[in-house]
Amino acid sequence: NLRIVNHFHGVNFKRSVLCQSQNVEILNVPNDGTGFIIDSTATGTSGFGIHSLRDIQINAVSGATAATGVRITHTGGTYMDNVSASDCNTGLALTPSSGLIVEHIFSSRTAWDGGVQGILVQPTSDATVRRCTFIGDWTASNSQYGVLIGGSGTVAGMQFIGHRSYQNGFSGLSIGNGTNFVVQGGTFSGNNTSTSGGHSGIAVGAVTGVRLLGNRCGAADGFGASQAYGINISSSLVTNCVVKDNDCTDNISGAVQIAAGSSATVVDNAGFVTKKRGGATLAAGTTTVTV
Repeated sequence: NLRIVNHFHGVNFKRSVLCQSQNVEILNVPNDGTGFIIDSTATGTSGFGIHSLRDIQINAVSGATAATGVRITHTGGTYMDNVSASDCNTGLALTPSSGLIVEHIFSSRTAWDGGVQGILVQPTSDATVRRCTFIGDWTASNSQYGVLIGGSGTVAGMQFIGHRSYQNGFSGLSIGNGTNFVVQGGTFSGNNTSTSGGHSGIAVGAVTGVRLLGNRCGAADGFGASQAYGINISSSLVTNCVVKDNDCTDNISGAVQIAAGSSATVVDNAGFVTKKRGGATLAAGTTTVTV
């Protein structure tokens, strides 16, 4: 076991190739400090490394508004299991700069709690975040987003399976950049606690390839109706979007909000009527009827 206290950076995997950390506590991370840094850049953009974080606890010092729990800027694969960061500005930051790649993130049983952003995916121009899978993770009680996906670079292939996002100030999950997303079997409840209001459980902007399947987006698990909508498809430019089998009951403004002109396929969601059935009678002497 290793305990690191009052250091600006806890562990820095710089120019690393194959590294594993287990049973580590990093306490009192200061303002602008970081618990773990993973940056496997060796020469230029070459030198991808593989990293493993297991049973890691990170806490920022009180008032450290710019601290980061885990920051990954370049990796060929990072495996995280039972990793938590609390009271940081950003719990997990996937933030490669120009020319760098963050890929093959395998995350399970992680918790990013009590900061500003729980998980931040934000590649700069010409940087890439791709092929990431999050299973059974937690983002809660952050003053802004549980999960925020944005930036000006490439984001491709993000999966959130069984994700829980509770009581965040803005949306539980906001997807604003990228392609090929799957969000399945998660719970997004009690979000939109900030005074700015208008945020939903899941918010989707002008992206391509989104599948929202079987999620609970509304009052649940001890949290009341605080979100504007369970799911908000806010842009008419979203393409290849499927919203299916979600329970979006018990929100303030409604179940599902779809931007005018959107081509999203929205079916079989509790609280949102997309199918109507009825009967009609043919008038005598006619063979067709308009209903």
